[in-house]
Amino acid sequence: MYSDYSFCQAVKYLTKKGAPSWAIRLIYDISCSWFKNFLKRVEENDTLVWDEKLELIVAVGKWHLANHVDGCFVQHSLNFMKGAGHVDGEIMETVWSQLNGPATTARSMTAGHRRVVLNSQIADMNFKKLIAMGINQFMIIFQRHG
Repeated sequence: MYSDYSFCQAVKYLTKKGAPSWAIRLIYDISCSWFKNFLKRVEENDTLVWDEKLELIVAVGKWHLANHVDGCFVQHSLNFMKGAGHVDGEIMETVWSQLNGPATTARSMTAGHRRVVLNSQIADMNFKKLIAMGINQFMIIFQRHG
């Protein structure tokens, strides 16, 4: 219920009335089972709103997909989805190891202080990624022209 509500609200926020309809791609560890009754749950609950004109494409991230049944691979693999490109859909799993140290320290903090510390750590990781992208892009351009 909570994931349904959060998802519906996020899509409602990102799509404006009268705007061209988008194909919504949801990459979720258990999307194969979550999606089965999603539209039925929306229909049965007054707090859930879904625009029927929107196309919903559900996928399972590559790391989690390896542990699903064989039928999930063909139906929910990003490898076969038009427009998905080369994405693994597992960004949170890649940062957990970097958050283990700060998370251990943050256990004894108040909720507000913990949030500030972990947000600062994630902001630092994002900044380093951004800088690395610039360096990598520069190296690609330099190699092409140099």
